[in-house]
Amino acid sequence: MRERKDSGMSGVYVLADANKFKPINDTYGHEAGNIALRAIANKLKEIFAGSEVIVGRIGGDEFAVFVEGMIADVTAKFPKNEHGDPYLATNFNISEKSHEVTASIGMAAVSATDELDEVVKVADSSMYESKRKGVHRVMKIDRGSRRYL
Repeated sequence: MRERKDSGMSGVYVLADANKFKPINDTYGHEAGNIALRAIANKLKEIFAGSEVIVGRIGGDEFAVFVEGMIADVTAKFPKNEHGDPYLATNFNISEKSHEVTASIGMAAVSATDELDEVVKVADSSMYESKRKGVHRVMKIDRGSRRYL
């Protein structure tokens, strides 16, 4: 992401954190956890297919994505729930049985003049607000007003 930002490219930093991931590992084992994590990564790639995007696991059950574009356009790429709110959920199989895994999402706009540490803090804050408001939600924050959108 730093390379893209340094080249003057603007976009959106998306932070995804798997919800209720520990029970998957505890109940079905680490291989099942890896399958669930791959399902989240693949869903992120699917959501952003056709975009200039970088998807990476940044540790544990967290993923970071850098997508070119405006934050409203990036938000619009997520599927919507019954209330019209964007979310991330996907299925994965263990022993021929389907399971759902969801992720809470935080986003921050990125421009060439932004400090990378601040962008990450904003996305992280948005992601935790997403978790606070209910699992598998997408949140973004207006950095000027610090208001969640």
